[in-house]
Amino acid sequence: MDKKLKEEIHRMVDEIEDEATLFLLKEDIVMYQTASDETLTDEQTKELNEAIEEAEKGDVVSYEEYQNHINEWKKKLSSQSDS
Repeated sequence: MDKKLKEEIHRMVDEIEDEATLFLLKEDIVMYQTASDETLTDEQTKELNEAIEEAEKGDVVSYEEYQNHINEWKKKLSSQSDS
């Protein structure tokens, strides 16, 4: 395990002040952690079922909208690190 990489990631997370950004980061981390775990918690199963229902109803975001959101988020992070 690369200790320097972990330290760098910890430092970067510690510098994030935006709560929405932290929430998105947490969701991503949880996704990667659960991807390696074959079982889901009751809460994860509930959230997954809700997401499936939303998708079936057409309550979705296009890939283009998603990409725009991610690009805006990256710009915001970049401007924060430049400050």
